[in-house]
Amino acid sequence: MDIPKIEKSPILILEEAGTGLFSLLLQNMGFTNLLRVSSEADAIGLLQKSAVQLCIIDLEAQISTQTGLQFAIAIRQYKPELPFIFLTNHYNPKTYQKVRHLQPTAFLNKDLSRLKLYQALDAALREKHLMTTSVRPKENQLLQPVFFKIGDAYKAFQLKEIAYFFAKDKMVFARIASRDYPSNLKLKELEKELYPTFLRLQKSYLINRKHIRAIHIGAATVELNTEHLPIGLAYRKAFLKELNIIK
Repeated sequence: MDIPKIEKSPILILEEAGTGLFSLLLQNMGFTNLLRVSSEADAIGLLQKSAVQLCIIDLEAQISTQTGLQFAIAIRQYKPELPFIFLTNHYNPKTYQKVRHLQPTAFLNKDLSRLKLYQALDAALREKHLMTTSVRPKENQLLQPVFFKIGDAYKAFQLKEIAYFFAKDKMVFARIASRDYPSNLKLKELEKELYPTFLRLQKSYLINRKHIRAIHIGAATVELNTEHLPIGLAYRKAFLKELNIIK
């Protein structure tokens, strides 16, 4: 496997303003393509222009009104496949539980050795290389259109257009805009294949997390575009755990 030279790989860095300690450490280790950012807009601009291979985020960094964690959530939503390395002063299970849904390649204490940091960077770059040279089945499926029968023809839709799937009268339907399209698949099969983009809301509903507009805890409903769908009691804990809820 021909992996690009790690020291020359473009690395996006968010660290505490005015310190630059990790940038300096990486420079001393021979890294030459470091892209320091001071805002979410800066980061997205660089992600659009540069072939960024991975992102190092200081979870305690504060940029404008965002914490490092909030920054990470925003970047993950914009660039789902980008490998993350998190650095923290609070290296404990509680902090890791707060970030594990972002699926970091590495979660490191800021008081770390050069070797450990290098190993984490190498692992993140290998992960990125694998993702760009071989498409994972589930990711590939999410990029492919799906077809629903309309009369004598089959019309193509992107999965991102589907707000949710629901079961009714032993059939499964896909809600796209204000129209329902029948499918011969089962919700259980769809849930397995489309996770984590689609989440089980209750026994009869599988929703696209990208269509969620609000969560109403008191009413136990999810606002999905112009609709409100009920959250099943048995699914509530698992469903909420999957979302980027900042308390």
